Amino acid sequence: MKISEYSSDIHKHILACWGAASAASQSTFFKFSVEHGKQLILLAKDGRRSSESSFVTFIKSIENFTSQEQFDEWHRGAIENMLCGSDIDNVFNKINLEKPRRSSKLDRRYYSYGIAAKLLNCYLKVFHISSFGNTQYGKYIHPPVDAILLKKLFEVEPDLFKFQFKASSMYHDGSIPKWTTLDGEEYETVIERISSFIRKHDANGLWKIEFAWMGHQ
Repeated sequence: MKISEYSSDIHKHILACWGAASAASQSTFFKFSVEHGKQLILLAKDGRRSSESSFVTFIKSIENFTSQEQFDEWHRGAIENMLCGSDIDNVFNKINLEKPRRSSKLDRRYYSYGIAAKLLNCYLKVFHISSFGNTQYGKYIHPPVDAILLKKLFEVEPDLFKFQFKASSMYHDGSIPKWTTLDGEEYETVIERISSFIRKHDANGLWKIEFAWMGHQ
C-alpha cells in the first residue's frame, strides 16, 4: 500500500483488526495471531477473502441502518460468512501452513459462533466507537461477549443472567457459559438478555452494557 492510499478508514481498520484478534484469541484450543485473526474477519463480507478496502465499505454499510432488526440480520449473515464461507477452508489451510512448525494447528471444530462473534464485535467496537451515543446505528451494535462481562452481569442481576446452556460453563451449576463455546442460539439468547437489561434501565444503546465490563481494570 502506498502512503497516498492510506486513509483514516484504513487506519481504523488496522487498529480494529489488531484489537479484535487480540481479544478473541483466548480459547485454549483455538489461538491465532493478529494476522490470522484478520483473515477470519475479512470473510464476514461475503465468505470470500475480500480486499481490505471493500471490507471497510461493507463495515461502513451499517451506518445506514435504521432498526435493531436490520443490524441483527446483517450480523447473522456476517457471522455465517465467517464460519461457513466459500473460502473458509482455504483460509484455514493458509493459516496452518504459516504457523510455526511446533505450534498447534487451528482446528475448525473449535471455531465457534462465540469466537466469530467476539472477532466481529470487537472489530465493530473499535471501528465505530465514535458512533456510540452520537448516532442512530451506534446503539444497535452488539457488545463483545466474554467471561468478564457475563460474570459481572450475573452478580448485578442473577435472575436475568443465569444461563443453562449445553456449552461448558465457568461455574459448576452452569450459570455462566464460556463465550468460546457459544453456538448461534445461545449467543442470541445472551444478546436478548442484554437487550432486556438495557430496556429495563432506560439506557440507549447496547454498548452501555459494558458498564459491567471490568477488563480494563
